[in-house]
Amino acid sequence: VHEGWVGELLGGVSEEEAKRLTGMLKSFRSNWEGRE
Repeated sequence: VHEGWVGELLGGVSEEEAKRLTGMLKSFRSNWEGRE
């Protein structure tokens, strides 16, 4: 997962919030892949 684009996309968001959102995206992605 490339986190650089996430930082650019969430430029106005705090780093802590960005990390939390990235963690949510990673867990969602792993859950989605686990269903297949």
